[in-house]
Amino acid sequence: MSRVLLRVPLVFTLLFTAVIGLIQARPYQDGGLRAFLAPPGDCLPPCFMGLELGTTTRQEAAEILEHHPWVQEIDVHPSGYWINVTRWSGRQPAFIDARAYGHVRISTRGVVSEIEIPTTVQAGYIHLALGAPPRVDLGVIRSPLPAVLMIDLYADHSLYTSAFVVCPPSYRHLLEAPVKLTISSILNADAGAPRSDQWARWVQYSRCW
Repeated sequence: MSRVLLRVPLVFTLLFTAVIGLIQARPYQDGGLRAFLAPPGDCLPPCFMGLELGTTTRQEAAEILEHHPWVQEIDVHPSGYWINVTRWSGRQPAFIDARAYGHVRISTRGVVSEIEIPTTVQAGYIHLALGAPPRVDLGVIRSPLPAVLMIDLYADHSLYTSAFVVCPPSYRHLLEAPVKLTISSILNADAGAPRSDQWARWVQYSRCW
């Protein structure tokens, strides 16, 4: 598969770090964000919502989600490779965007490999909770409107975040964009965030600013 994400150039990285420094200078209360991102003590990381990545099977994942207090309704994709949370219960943390679906990806081995959670959390607050991301990737999406896709990779935490900003973006817009949180068992700090066929169709080798 061809490379679909752009590694951030040095100039962008320096400016990005400077903006994060300005944010960190402000008073900050995480409101439980760090606890939300941390796996519970009874679930071996990488883990989220009781699903242990690389261990929990498709059937086990469906049963756990059906009885999870945050979840009201799920849908198992006919392919067997996705379990979608199509309705949240209202008892989920305020960080979760209840207007959007959650997704559990099942590997070819039949176990959970990724969990995608829509959130209302801005990218800058993820940086404050976890520190500046060791790796940032950017790509440009051309449809329906030109937009920047920003992926912050936290391999040590087995997660990455993704956010979209309509072109032309500013550094402030990137940091204020709400993120989708993906807990993953297949992250590699050198290779970057996992890339899907969908991203390959969307992301182009160009900039919009």
